[in-house]
Amino acid sequence: MFEIRINLIFVAVALGISPGLLFGQQPTLLADPPDGSEMPAVETRVELKPAEVLETTVTRQGGRDIIVQRLALDPNDPVAPVVKAIPLPAPESSDSLPAFAPPSYLLLLSATVYPGPRTYLRWTHNFGDGRSEEYSGWSNIDFNHLCGISTFVGTDGEQHSFVMGIGSLEQIPENLTAPVFETKIPSFIPDQKSIPAEALVTVDSLHKPYAADPEKFAAAHAGREQAAKAKAAELLANPPQPKDLIIRYRIAETPLPAPIQGGAE
Repeated sequence: MFEIRINLIFVAVALGISPGLLFGQQPTLLADPPDGSEMPAVETRVELKPAEVLETTVTRQGGRDIIVQRLALDPNDPVAPVVKAIPLPAPESSDSLPAFAPPSYLLLLSATVYPGPRTYLRWTHNFGDGRSEEYSGWSNIDFNHLCGISTFVGTDGEQHSFVMGIGSLEQIPENLTAPVFETKIPSFIPDQKSIPAEALVTVDSLHKPYAADPEKFAAAHAGREQAAKAKAAELLANPPQPKDLIIRYRIAETPLPAPIQGGAE
């Protein structure tokens, strides 16, 4: 009785793996261009002798060819036996181990920007006792300008991170009423009459750096918008062409281990 074991040795284009590495070929290291531009993609090809390819199957899908080739066994590169992974021992507890990093607070923030600007914010705060409360309110700044921020130190001195889902609408819906802001200073007016201070830390902390230099945030947002438009125009003018996917494999037959006397068959 024999065991059939498939050794996948080459997945070429889609995964971005250099074939030269898989076939023992030395890669060529290229220095970055002096002008800081991106290095052009370099494709490495390994030419196989016709006798090494036992079977080829080609399937057309998504504008590209998916080529599957079965190779003959290479006596100079035998299929390694399957080795069971040995779990690593658990690290010993010690007082000399480094301390854990300070806690980081993550907030999932929903923002809808209306003309004015007015931004309607919604979030859920998780308290230390396990409670969760939803809060909402209005800001007089365009939260699109804050899309470049992800992690910062809050007014409480702790590290805060937030992930923001944001969109823009031209008209405030009838079920919402935006308050009148008496000042142009970046500020937030909650819908709830009483919100614990800890639930407002992230929102308040986002308003203070914006108030210090609003032009800086507006210019950064304009730069991101311009870069996105340029990238979209480039892709429209030069759409990426699907590349063929080449998969090469070989099959090795190895004897199964002899059954243990008295063991289960």
